[in-house]
Amino acid sequence: MKPKEKTTAVNNGSFKKQENEETTITAVTVQGKLYIENIETTKIKIDGTKATEKIIKLHSNSNHIKQSNNILLHGTTIAGFNILNIPKLHRETQKPVITVLRKKPDKQKIEKAIKNTKNHGKKLETIKQNPKYRKHPNKNIYYTNTGIPKKEAEIKLERLIHKGNYPEPLRIARLITKAITKNN
Repeated sequence: MKPKEKTTAVNNGSFKKQENEETTITAVTVQGKLYIENIETTKIKIDGTKATEKIIKLHSNSNHIKQSNNILLHGTTIAGFNILNIPKLHRETQKPVITVLRKKPDKQKIEKAIKNTKNHGKKLETIKQNPKYRKHPNKNIYYTNTGIPKKEAEIKLERLIHKGNYPEPLRIARLITKAITKNN
């Protein structure tokens, strides 16, 4: 990892669908692998439709995120089935976007579950616009890349992994958000 390279990782916190209407998402900007430069949070509706806009707004309002070299996400859904429009996120922020999952997503299972949410037609259409996941050749993760070449995304992911198979900035974002939302 280049010492000055910055990554903004976004992840959501814990929630109980039956009890919560909203949860917190956290954007952590990390320099290199481990130096936390900034933390931003916002609330987001569970199973809503504004996830992409919320992250774009975080980007617009934070100089740290604006200075980031890329955006790293845990999957293309956030706060339940609040579907992220990855091409729009890339276009609006002018940042490469990489999404990461530990397991290959089960498309049929996801589509079936989305049909039980409001605005499911719009959400299914957004999923179709998003890039498809592929297995990382050297790590036990699945990823998508938008605005960054495949090979460069794979190298970047390898550099962001400190231990195991998961990028450290996403792990940090998840830990912070879980701590904020642990009583949900």
